[in-house]
Amino acid sequence: MSAGVVMLGLGAVNVLFVPLLINELRVPATWFGAIELAQTSSMILSAALLATVLARAGAPRVITVTLAGAALNIALLAGVGDAWQVVVLLFAVGWLITPLQAAVTTIVQTDTSAEVRGRVAALLSSTFSTASIVSMAVAGLLGDVVGVRNVFLGASLVVGLS
Repeated sequence: MSAGVVMLGLGAVNVLFVPLLINELRVPATWFGAIELAQTSSMILSAALLATVLARAGAPRVITVTLAGAALNIALLAGVGDAWQVVVLLFAVGWLITPLQAAVTTIVQTDTSAEVRGRVAALLSSTFSTASIVSMAVAGLLGDVVGVRNVFLGASLVVGLS
């Protein structure tokens, strides 16, 4: 359930980057490439340290820390004043996403019996996809009504509560 709730927050953030860059920060959409590069490169870098982090901290603690970090970074996105700040914050988020995904998968693989593991994994995947799609649709509408920055604050609250 928590993982699905996370996707409600993260999906909202994903759909509102372009409006944040173009409408709020008044920079060209080409900045989106730099943002994606920052997040993807940090995800790759964090993957290199992943085995050590999971072994030392354990999957439940990794989930708690990464969710708290993601919530904080999303809240900080609501206050950015320049595109480079978005790049820095998403670089930080990238460090959190890969360990979060790995920790959730670790728990599914280790704490679910073999008889139902496939169904649990399928349910988890369906939950992620559905929550992400719903949040993207709702975020777009809410962005027009309450503003993009307020949606980031709401998404931060959703991720933090998860």
